[in-house]
Parts: sequence; structure tokens; C-alpha cells
Amino acid sequence: MLHEDYSTLLADYMIGKFPLAQIKRQMYYNNAIYDHIPSLYFFLKEDSSTPAIYEKLSNHIENFQGNLKWVLCKCEPSKKNYAIAPIVMFEHINENKTVGRIVPKDKMQDIEGYNRICYEAILDIPNLVKYIKEYYG
Repeated sequence: MLHEDYSTLLADYMIGKFPLAQIKRQMYYNNAIYDHIPSLYFFLKEDSSTPAIYEKLSNHIENFQGNLKWVLCKCEPSKKNYAIAPIVMFEHINENKTVGRIVPKDKMQDIEGYNRICYEAILDIPNLVKYIKEYYG
């Protein structure tokens, strides 16, 4: 277990800054940090500005320089959900999809360096939030 719990830090910031329709606040479980790769799942209220908000946020997150490369991606097969997560998670999903396998987020332990990825993702969260705050206020 980590001394600091950053599991809801990004969600708590986004709740006050973005027109959210839904959000899963916990990015990871502090008492089980290797259960799944930390990720934030959400979707915005739909209106004419929604696509631009996703695009702007996506571009900004891709420029973040942390321990890991982070991205904003649409979650398939969901029609609404997006996730902010380390790119390695989406690469693993896409690699498996090409051979007809579906890998749930809590079944990715076969990724090389999985525990390190989880740990470094957690360490990135405060800096990712700070980076987003610098841009969005």
C-alpha cells in the first residue's frame, strides 16, 4: 500500500472543471494497487462543444511527460465512455483485439513490467493533475 492515496485526485479535479455526465472516481484501489492499471473512466454531457472538449483534453494529456505516456481514449465497446490511462493499457487491448481476444482491465497482468507500470502510473497522478490544472485553471 502507498502512503499517499491519489486514487480520486484526478476525478475530484475534473468534477469541478468539466461538464461530466458520469465518472468513476477511483483510478485504482489503494489496498490493491496491482489489481488493474490506474485509469479514469468518464463521459461528458453531450452538446455541440463536447467533441472539441475531448479533442483539446486528449491533445493536452498526450503532451504530459511523466514516468509513463498517458492518453485519452474512447473505451470500446462503450458508446459513451472515455478513459485517461497509460497508453500501454490501450496498446495491450488493441494487440489482443487483432487476434480476437478481449482483455478486461483487471486481466492485464501478462503485460511485461505490469507491477512497475501500475506503480509508476500512481506516482504520475499528482503531476498529471497539476499539468492539467496549469492548462485549465
